[in-house]
Amino acid sequence: GACGCGVPNTDSDNDGTPNCTDGCPNDPAKIAPGVCGCGVADTDSDGDGTPNCNDGCPNDPLKTTPGACGCGVPNTDSDNDGTPNCTDGCPNDPAKIAPGVCGCGVADTDSDGDGTPNCNDGCPNDPLKTTPGACGCGVPNTDSDNDGTPNCTDGCPNDPAKIAPGVCGCGVADTDSDGDGTPNCNDGCPNDPLKVGPGICGCGTADTDADGDGAYDCDGGDMCPNDPLKIAPGFCGCGIPDTDSDADGLPDCLDQCPNDPLKVVPGACGCGVSDADTDSDGVLDCVDNCDALANPSQADCDGDSIGDVCELAAGSLDLDGNGVPDECTGAIASFCPGDGSGAACPCGNASPAAPVAGCLNSLGTGGRLAATGVPSVAADTLVLVGSAMPNSSALYFQGTSSQSAGAGVAFGDGLRCAAGSILRLGTKNNAAGTSQYPGVGDPSVSVRGALPPSGGTRTYQAWYRNAAAFCTSSTFNLTNGVIVVWRL
Repeated sequence: GACGCGVPNTDSDNDGTPNCTDGCPNDPAKIAPGVCGCGVADTDSDGDGTPNCNDGCPNDPLKTTPGACGCGVPNTDSDNDGTPNCTDGCPNDPAKIAPGVCGCGVADTDSDGDGTPNCNDGCPNDPLKTTPGACGCGVPNTDSDNDGTPNCTDGCPNDPAKIAPGVCGCGVADTDSDGDGTPNCNDGCPNDPLKVGPGICGCGTADTDADGDGAYDCDGGDMCPNDPLKIAPGFCGCGIPDTDSDADGLPDCLDQCPNDPLKVVPGACGCGVSDADTDSDGVLDCVDNCDALANPSQADCDGDSIGDVCELAAGSLDLDGNGVPDECTGAIASFCPGDGSGAACPCGNASPAAPVAGCLNSLGTGGRLAATGVPSVAADTLVLVGSAMPNSSALYFQGTSSQSAGAGVAFGDGLRCAAGSILRLGTKNNAAGTSQYPGVGDPSVSVRGALPPSGGTRTYQAWYRNAAAFCTSSTFNLTNGVIVVWRL
């Protein structure tokens, strides 16, 4: 068997191992004593390598003896102060093992020895204060004058009515009885809100000079207190200057023409305009359309505010002698005859004084030009009629002025009378020595002559052929001239 001859194969503890080879024959759980010996299991409950039989803390894998803190609690000393955390009231504060008054991490120091540790002392270096109060640490909160403001912030620590000197200083109230912004201590008139000194008029009376003329209202010296230019009413009263602008001896306030030294009332013509009637026609110059020449009727045919008599005096034509300027009525007149009254005809070929005609032609007559009809631009019926000419062509033409003041100048066998801007109206053939412009189909004289709508003065003449050997070597002659004043 397992034990050999002579040794029984007994297994006392029935653990399957005979006693002959079982180191613990009576311990069915062990066949060798192990660490703990037979009958005691080598169990290590906390797996720390030390069996329970030798482990003072069999269920604490970190300890084999209870130590200071006991099983299950480590003996850690986090702050290394020699007291394990389990009994250290401040495990992270090496200077304390209990919180004390200030708590862990804060020393319970009392620097000023006033019985209150620094952690709770607002003034840790002031044994008389634990809070700064109004004055701060190191300064007492004394209030000498009991006004509720400590001396440290009281500008007047001994004056219970003030905490700053103000304008008047400590011990003197900054009272402003009259509310003028200046305290009584500096106010020469403490009960007068309008003054801080008596001034000229005294307290209670304003030193007003309302008009700024240097005379104060209070002393009665300014009888016109609102008029800066006067201290007495004078002639015109306060507020109105006694000015006499035109120096005529009457102040403007009573002078209806204050800028006219010759008038104190407007009269008929108004200020600045004389009421004279220079031409003694019964119409004052200010409304007389010709104040230099008598014209009681005030005739003004063209309505231009210049009387007809002045228009005529200034050179307007009155060819028909009716006293009305021709530009209003229109007029026709002959001028520049070849009778020697103006320029001399070229070869002594002057015509008789009547009828009016040009210089004599080869027929022994002077060519004549006359005008008939109405010289109105708006209703033109004017016709130029030439006669006493050879049966040749005749050129009718228009000028804007007369040659040599109407005397004419020698030209061909006759005189040229029309001058200025010359415009040809048309050429006509004489029959029985006569022709006219306009003829049938011709534009009217005013249209062909380009007269403006307002009219104007134009001169007309006919230039005709005279081919017979007569007078000069020229082969033409001219009629007398006709002047026409056109109206609208």
